[in-house]
Amino acid sequence: MKADIADIRLSATLFDQAFRIKGADTNPWAMINLRAIHWHATYEIFFILKGKLRVITEDEVREYSDTAVIIPPHFHHYVLPENVAGYCMYFMPEQNPRKNDGLYRSVCELLGDEVTAVPLNEELAFYIARLDLCTADSSLWENAEALNKLLFSSLFHSLVPQQSHALPLSSKHTQYINTIDLYISKNYNRPIRLESLAAELFLCRKQVTRVIRREYGCSLSDLVNRRRLSVACMLLKHTSLDIGEIATTVGYDHENYFYTLFRKTYGVTPGQYREEKRDGPKESERP
Repeated sequence: MKADIADIRLSATLFDQAFRIKGADTNPWAMINLRAIHWHATYEIFFILKGKLRVITEDEVREYSDTAVIIPPHFHHYVLPENVAGYCMYFMPEQNPRKNDGLYRSVCELLGDEVTAVPLNEELAFYIARLDLCTADSSLWENAEALNKLLFSSLFHSLVPQQSHALPLSSKHTQYINTIDLYISKNYNRPIRLESLAAELFLCRKQVTRVIRREYGCSLSDLVNRRRLSVACMLLKHTSLDIGEIATTVGYDHENYFYTLFRKTYGVTPGQYREEKRDGPKESERP
């Protein structure tokens, strides 16, 4: 779906492509399934109509209900639903070059670079409920796109009074970033070669290197290491997996290299990080 909302040019999934959240999965050890730890090149939004949704990140675990939960691009996370009913969608706001109403800049600044939660007011809940009817009744499907526009318009205007900070997100290479993020998300625990990524993008190696350098400010190997180490941090904090097993799981064949890279990046060893960040009492606090 594409829609103009003030000076925002919105791209979002059509509602038949959004997936419904149902069921219960409260076991934190499910994080061992690494494919569940992921990120996107676009914003991801969960509309939680009932139940609770836990969002687990490298730094914290938060629980949400009756909320629109917005996760920013390139943000490593994992979700655990608890008797949840709702929807997940993906969207990207861009500046409409023909307008300058200030909403685009405000929304980008207010979304920030962390998880944003917007309480579901009556208006948002109404649009979500109507969209739910559209997905259930094909005769109402023609109303879905208009309702989506109303939903996001209400969401953006609900965001504006909130406080946050960030820089607007924009990129001339959005299609490439989407493919790069998806490819690394699926393959980061295996060797990732520039040639293979270039084939996915239908570009030459030099072009891929140029895109990554321009959009991420680093090389492909540095980008992959960022992703691996971020996932390793989440596993160190939220699971009891052996450190050597974590190193292997996120794609490092040599544990010593993992230790060296981790310490260089975070200033502490994986064991020290686990002791400082783990959920529950630390070793020094235990009887």
